[in-house]
Amino acid sequence: MKLISEMNVRADALFEVLIQSLKHDIAQATGKEVSRKDLVAGFTYDKMMMSKLGKSSPATATIVDLTEPTVYHMKFTNNKGENHVIYNIRSLDNGRIEVTYEETYTGMKKFDELNNKVMGHIFKKSSEKRVRMLLEGMKNYIETT
Repeated sequence: MKLISEMNVRADALFEVLIQSLKHDIAQATGKEVSRKDLVAGFTYDKMMMSKLGKSSPATATIVDLTEPTVYHMKFTNNKGENHVIYNIRSLDNGRIEVTYEETYTGMKKFDELNNKVMGHIFKKSSEKRVRMLLEGMKNYIETT
């Protein structure tokens, strides 16, 4: 899934919210606090993830790229496959940004990929709505802090 949205916030402000969210996720999953300097490509931690159907399963989260303030790229690997979540942030005029949010999945087996495509089609509208609400929530948070 790919979604492009314009937001009336600064790129560095959105990137900082993503970093704070990542640090919170790491603390929730591991019980340990990490500093910003720890967050580099290759950093991994284990966590529980929920599927679209509400099933929980263990996964390994890996930072692929954190290029401030333009790229946030995480990989989540479990026994079924690999999910990538990518935010590409581009500054526009007048303090606006364009955010390209992308989720990709590669299954360990062809059946897993086919299943993901079918489920992705079924849940497309709700997934897009979830991402739009997530971006709106981040924008509102930035505006109130």
